Amino acid sequence: MINEFAHILVSPINHSLVLIGIFSLLKKFNIIKKMTHRYSVGVLLLWLYLCSQPFFSAWLISSIEKAHPPITIENAAWHSADAIWVLGCGHFNAEGLPSVSKWNNCALQRLVHSAQMYRYKPTKIIVTGGRFGSDKSFSYASKAKAFLVELGVNSNDIIEINQGSNTQEEFYHLQQHPSYQLTEFLAIVSSASHGKRLKALVASNDVKPFIFIPVEHNGLGKISYLPGFPKLGALEESRRAIYVWMANIKLVLNI
Repeated sequence: MINEFAHILVSPINHSLVLIGIFSLLKKFNIIKKMTHRYSVGVLLLWLYLCSQPFFSAWLISSIEKAHPPITIENAAWHSADAIWVLGCGHFNAEGLPSVSKWNNCALQRLVHSAQMYRYKPTKIIVTGGRFGSDKSFSYASKAKAFLVELGVNSNDIIEINQGSNTQEEFYHLQQHPSYQLTEFLAIVSSASHGKRLKALVASNDVKPFIFIPVEHNGLGKISYLPGFPKLGALEESRRAIYVWMANIKLVLNI
């Protein structure tokens, strides 16, 4: 419940409107002065406008992503890995859609990149994820395996672990699986913004040598700092960046 509430409030639209409503109530009951109310609402509207700008959303996430630069398929640093672990993200079990349209961007990039790594150097791929999300009729790992097969990965080279609703649970069930005991060097594929939390989780456990393969770099391109009309895509990227920042702060504070 708390996590769901936090996911809602990290949205710039949601927390801005909530705070505007709170300040309006405080003004109505004469708890704050009229000028304070105007200043607060003005700052919140400015914040909301900035979050709707592509340059601002890219700036919010870029400092996190820059700590985990891309590792290309040709980079020999991962070639000695004997397994690729692909973390779960999101899947839409919508009938009638092509399979490529049923994935969140983070899931699509992780799975496609893993398949490309496999084509470059055939390696066991481990997919994790149970029945999370609103639709409990399927496990994430089963859908991920089917999609990897569509992308050309041999089904015998895919290890499916149908458990875990978050990274910590996925990692726990990975460690319990027999395939993990046979792994000497692990390549972990996830979003670049996930790197700090993932490395902290892995480092705090008895883990074998690994290399982090970051994907989904949304803030490393050329940024144009010209303001313009609000864009829904920028609001979503700002929401994602705020969520990552809050999660990293929670990690540092150990709460």
